[in-house]
Amino acid sequence: GIMRGNGIFVSSDAGTSWNSIASTVNNPDFHFIYRIVVSHNNPKTMYVASNGGLFKTDNAGGDWTKLIDAADFSVQAGDRTFPVGCLDIELRTDKEVDYLVAACGNHTAPSQVLVSKDAGATWTTTIDSLVEGNEDFGRMEVALSPSNQDSVYALAVDVNTNALHSLFRSMDGGDTWTKQVGRDTAPEEAPIARSMLGYTYGDGVVNQQCWGGSSNIGTGQGWYDLTLAVDPSDAERVWVGGVDVLRSDNGGKNFGIASQWWLDPSHERYIHADNHIIVFHPDYNGTTNKTMYIGNDGGVQRTLDAQGNVFAVVSDMCHLMYSTWYNDDSIGYAQEEYIKFENMNNGLSLIHISEP
Repeated sequence: GIMRGNGIFVSSDAGTSWNSIASTVNNPDFHFIYRIVVSHNNPKTMYVASNGGLFKTDNAGGDWTKLIDAADFSVQAGDRTFPVGCLDIELRTDKEVDYLVAACGNHTAPSQVLVSKDAGATWTTTIDSLVEGNEDFGRMEVALSPSNQDSVYALAVDVNTNALHSLFRSMDGGDTWTKQVGRDTAPEEAPIARSMLGYTYGDGVVNQQCWGGSSNIGTGQGWYDLTLAVDPSDAERVWVGGVDVLRSDNGGKNFGIASQWWLDPSHERYIHADNHIIVFHPDYNGTTNKTMYIGNDGGVQRTLDAQGNVFAVVSDMCHLMYSTWYNDDSIGYAQEEYIKFENMNNGLSLIHISEP
């Protein structure tokens, strides 16, 4: 977190008004709330990923049980200890006993993915930065596939560059993992995916083919802006948010660029930089409802067609940049139409001053 909060708030009137949960107010374990999930088995049971670790309540926040301690994911600086805690949690909705997948730690503390099949009573670490060969794992995000909840994705940031380290996929609920794409993937195998957490307009293969530069991966901001989501109707369609927003249609093996932060805010393909959350409309079905929302440093944007075309062909990115910056339309697009977005608030703050 960048700015600390003051606990958890709840609304019982669809967001018109809010009340704080008293047990979390002025509680140092709840200064930074990263994720909240509610059990489908009991609406009073919640799990919270925070700077204090991972917590559970069975009485809507009356009291809490600490399931994972932030002390295991902390940073030592001089004589002070700074808890990082857990940054993400996913909850399956197809099990009679709550089944959880959590990501704890970040670029400055041990980073792990943990699985619990007994409502948080016990945990198994299935991805671990403390294992030899994984030392460069930084912050991680996890995402379940609603249409096939055995399918889980985990995105790891490179601790050295804050760009992509690896995207993993599990087909057994998070027990075992296979790398889909990573920093060492050959450029020709995943020309855009390797740069998914960096500056996509001038990084990797885009930099090489559009600007004549190197195909090396540059730096990113994965320590700060990182989100991962799966299309509720298609377990192969994966979304990643970092500086820009990207989408894979083949289970994370390659990606196309969906948004460009450097466009004019009025442009239909503009999304503000630094994306932190991607959510789908509650009635999303992939046919009559394909609405998706993206939360970032500029506010909230949405698309009414989350299955629209993305920039998976590098020359299309070249055309977009040439035509935008140099009014050069000499390169044609591979697709006639691309995904479109619209601003919901664009981060504007409204202040009303009463007349005297």
